[in-house]
Amino acid sequence: LVHLLNICLQFEISDEEIETVRAGMIKWVEDYERVLLPPNKNCNVPAPLANKIAISLATRYSITVSAARKYIPTQLSQWGKVCRLEGGDTMHARDLVCLSEKDRDASYYTQLIDVNARHRNADPVYKPKDFYRQLRNIVVINLPISEELHLTEPSILILAVIQSLKVETAPDAAGALHYKHSPAGIGALEVVDLATIQCSIGRVLDRDLWVIVDRSG
Repeated sequence: LVHLLNICLQFEISDEEIETVRAGMIKWVEDYERVLLPPNKNCNVPAPLANKIAISLATRYSITVSAARKYIPTQLSQWGKVCRLEGGDTMHARDLVCLSEKDRDASYYTQLIDVNARHRNADPVYKPKDFYRQLRNIVVINLPISEELHLTEPSILILAVIQSLKVETAPDAAGALHYKHSPAGIGALEVVDLATIQCSIGRVLDRDLWVIVDRSG
């Protein structure tokens, strides 16, 4: 943002710089469409999580996992809540925010996917697709200028650590989505771009099943 403002303060601005400011402002608004909220702490990164982050970076920047690991510091800034602006949902990261089983668990959400994820130089295009995951943590990584990552200026990357769920559809006419209230209903940890989070959803415990309540439309 500071770089963009410095361009605006110049006495003369070229057409190329005008386009840089336009594109940069759009990206800045998109990046900060969501606001991180406390609790916030700096913690050592467990090896399993560091490996998941490295895989995410490798996929994002088309580098090897071993190359990606050097960009992961020993400690990361972690956040407990994220709020989407314009009256959007506040979503809780379960590992940092204590919620009882009676509370509405706002850490479950649907997700947008990048349909161009497999194309290295293509701009991201997000399309809605229903996933049901639990937000466990939010981590912030500061990336330096890097030819390897194709970054011409320092970049801040905000990642969501999520727990996958083994969601099934009930065989009755209602067809409600649910997963088991046991380790059998829980899948692996994943790390994704926080920007893919669309909204929070609810869940209701019905005997040995968590029934998903999605009012996102």
